[in-house]
Amino acid sequence: MQSGAVSFEPAPGVKATISGKAPTKAALKPDTDDHPDVLQIGSLALTVIKRMDRTGIRMRDPDAATRKTFTHLNWYPASEKWRVKAKWVPYPTPKKIKITNILGMTDDEPVPGYAEFTMNGKTVRLEPVDEDGDLSVMFKDTTTGSTTYGNGRFLDVDKPKDSVMILDFNQAYNPPCAFTAYATCPLPPKQNTLPIAIEAGEKKYGAH
Repeated sequence: MQSGAVSFEPAPGVKATISGKAPTKAALKPDTDDHPDVLQIGSLALTVIKRMDRTGIRMRDPDAATRKTFTHLNWYPASEKWRVKAKWVPYPTPKKIKITNILGMTDDEPVPGYAEFTMNGKTVRLEPVDEDGDLSVMFKDTTTGSTTYGNGRFLDVDKPKDSVMILDFNQAYNPPCAFTAYATCPLPPKQNTLPIAIEAGEKKYGAH
């Protein structure tokens, strides 16, 4: 690796491919590229990852013990109660909020507005992040760390219609960090910590 760029040159006798082609020596395109390279050596798949000013190598091993001993996902029973029609309040212009990932790295993300709803007698708000046109909510609630993953959950939402945003918490799911220590998941912003129990969606897996 040099100046954040990663190249690969196979040693004599090593069988490897880069994105399906046999390499001689080549620079590897990272995951921030539209078409990142995948270096395949035997059963191992390696990808260069960029996280702000840091560069790393992500390895995927289909024979890893954590994969082979994986049991099943755990979910709350689905209920219409948790399909919430929230009031959508757009900001005059999208604002930027600080989103910190599990490694402590912070980035600015655009937020177009907030969704407001009342549950268990409390009125609460959630701010979704706009990810290239797709809206995603990162949130915590009072189940976080007990029955659900300790670093919060994600919920993908459709764009609002007629000032209404549907928040179907039955579809709330865990980020990859709930299953591996080798992922760089973003964490919910403080304003998305709800003082209520969202007993819907995915529960925690194992000891996480």
